[in-house]
Amino acid sequence: MPEVVCTLGRQRWLDEGAAVRRCGFVKRLPRSLWAGGLRVRVICHLGAVGNSRAYPVFRTIDAAEAYLRARQLVQLLEYVEDDVAVSVELRTVADARRMAAVLPGAARVWSSNRAAYVDLRSAAEDEIAAELPIHVLADIQAGAAEETVLGALGEGTASMQWGGRWPEDSDSESDPHPKYDGVQVAFHDDRAQGGEWVAHHTVFVHVTKWGDSARARSLAAHIGSSVLGDAQLGI
Repeated sequence: MPEVVCTLGRQRWLDEGAAVRRCGFVKRLPRSLWAGGLRVRVICHLGAVGNSRAYPVFRTIDAAEAYLRARQLVQLLEYVEDDVAVSVELRTVADARRMAAVLPGAARVWSSNRAAYVDLRSAAEDEIAAELPIHVLADIQAGAAEETVLGALGEGTASMQWGGRWPEDSDSESDPHPKYDGVQVAFHDDRAQGGEWVAHHTVFVHVTKWGDSARARSLAAHIGSSVLGDAQLGI
């Protein structure tokens, strides 16, 4: 059974409806816990809910180039969700101040040390430094603020993910599905679910939980690339 674990260690939910997207779609949890950017860890056991499969299709050390290729793939989606799921790791006080100014949900974060919210816009530098690294999850309107968030990124890991549905393709191995389909750009990361910091950035295409290497190859070709590794567990 999937479980959503609050990293404060105070509550645990074993409700399948609560096992939602890792990158910001924590809609079933109490608002008092997630509204301030609480980091939530979602664990989905294979076969319980069904995660997408994420194929890496582009890597670069240029964040702007990675974002551009991701946007090119988003244009291929037949349908795009209204919101983009954003996850950001803030490693410095400057990162925190900058992101708080542009990302909804990043201005106030929960402090497990103080059992209270910290306002990153007005708190003293030593108060913010005591909370680092800070992990922020938020939804932003698609097409409205992605480039602003991109410009505010620091050296920490981050992710943007666009959900939607791929068009029908007779050469693909499975039907498109809005529960799984989408595009993700992972900054300083090469794992769709988040991993250790790396110097490069990775673009993923997400397909159904059964995988679809043919569709992934076709999508990669649209941006002049190829599938760069095995399918990973998506979200």
